[in-house]
Amino acid sequence: MNLLTLIYVVGALALGFLLGITTDLLIAIPQFKRLADRNNILELENKALSDNKKVIKVTEIADGTIGKDVDYSQDW
Repeated sequence: MNLLTLIYVVGALALGFLLGITTDLLIAIPQFKRLADRNNILELENKALSDNKKVIKVTEIADGTIGKDVDYSQDW
């Protein structure tokens, strides 16, 4: 393998690398646009929810059947 062949191989690898990166970016552009649009929609929803000052009531449901079958009087 002489110097000219080595230069040719390195150049071909570099060209392939650059073409691969370019192709990947061209394929990813619609995904970036879709994510940006989704982000804008979510920001608008978040703003609308923060502007709408609804009171959220939390109701705790206590179930008395939990632990009924355990005998706490025995030594552990």
